[in-house]
Amino acid sequence: MSKFTVRGARSLMTCVSTLALCAMVPALALAQQTDVGGPGKALTTGTVTSSTGNVVDGGANGPVNASGPSTVVTVVGATINSTTANSPGLNIFSNNGPVGGLVSATFTGVNNITGTTGSVTVSGVSENASLNTLGGGGTYSGGLNVNSNRGAATVMNGANTITGSANQVGITAVNGSGGIGNVIVDSIGGTISSGFGINAASSSGGNVTVGEGTGVTTAITANGGNGIAGTTSGAGTINITTGAGGTINGGATGIFASNANGSGSITVNAGAAIGGTTPVTSTAIDARSGTGSISITSTAALSSGSNGIFSTVNGGAASLTVNSAGITSTNGAGVNLSIFNTTPASGALSYTLNGANTVRGTEGAFLANGGTGATTLTATNAGSAFVGTTGAGIDVRTLNTGTGAIVVNVAGAVSGVNDALTT
Repeated sequence: MSKFTVRGARSLMTCVSTLALCAMVPALALAQQTDVGGPGKALTTGTVTSSTGNVVDGGANGPVNASGPSTVVTVVGATINSTTANSPGLNIFSNNGPVGGLVSATFTGVNNITGTTGSVTVSGVSENASLNTLGGGGTYSGGLNVNSNRGAATVMNGANTITGSANQVGITAVNGSGGIGNVIVDSIGGTISSGFGINAASSSGGNVTVGEGTGVTTAITANGGNGIAGTTSGAGTINITTGAGGTINGGATGIFASNANGSGSITVNAGAAIGGTTPVTSTAIDARSGTGSISITSTAALSSGSNGIFSTVNGGAASLTVNSAGITSTNGAGVNLSIFNTTPASGALSYTLNGANTVRGTEGAFLANGGTGATTLTATNAGSAFVGTTGAGIDVRTLNTGTGAIVVNVAGAVSGVNDALTT
């Protein structure tokens, strides 16, 4: 029979202690960690706290990195200035979290964050990714960026000042091709001045929403790109809403929405004026779908260099419905709407000018339907007007093999260089 000696007991205790310590290592690695601002650091004031990961300050040149599976990051009154090339000011990421998990960041207090490729980036591979700056009052130089390869991407922005260079985007939310995830962006108050305003995209066919409730009310100035862009594919839907308190100025296109080869519907509700101070160089509202229906309602004035509203449906049973207030276009039609017969088309095409407003362009309104559905143009207010500066005031027609009925009901003035009304 073996004897149980004191030395054996000590050896056993050492082994047990070692195993216990090894078992604790993952837990210790996932403990909450806080970086406190100070001299010689990228984070000079405020705090950055990660609930389940590591926070690493890159020193005077930055950046600040917060990482960990499904980490929840809280940023309070932070000042971060990263001058490191190809780096955001604050980089929050997870490479090995669970599917359906969440990588998120919430900002409170007054935050001032600058980076060379963005102010804040939140990214996840399998997890959903979320960024909340609704507290407002902050300055973010380089833009807010959220992306998830397999999950949802969400940005909730408040009354902040967001700036960026000509090739940067004020707010980006992207779902990658690894798995279907919805994309949501909302921005309430504040300003965005960047090459592009807001870009929301799902590469996997998820639903894309820009503007919840009353919609985006931020003053957006785009310096070359789109004010707001929403894109998806397949059965993914697009909903873009801007509120009366917001504006979109400059850039190429005010609002761009595209599911050009898919079946998902597109809805645009534009309550913010587009091009009121600086007209967009291309189109105020541009919406394109494959076989999904499109609905556009604009209650604010639109001003553009090319078409005021341009929208196309490639075919199928999808309808194209547009309602607007006044539109001014210098080098294109005020309204340019088409249903093509790329796949046999049967959807209805309709445009309504509301109130005593004027639609002015090289052609006032151009509507063409290549399918079997009816095409209708309505302006029942006697104070309304359609003006074609180089062409017809109104041009409504069937396109190629189109056989649908045409109905024009206009109570106001129609004028054009050649023909006032062409059908």
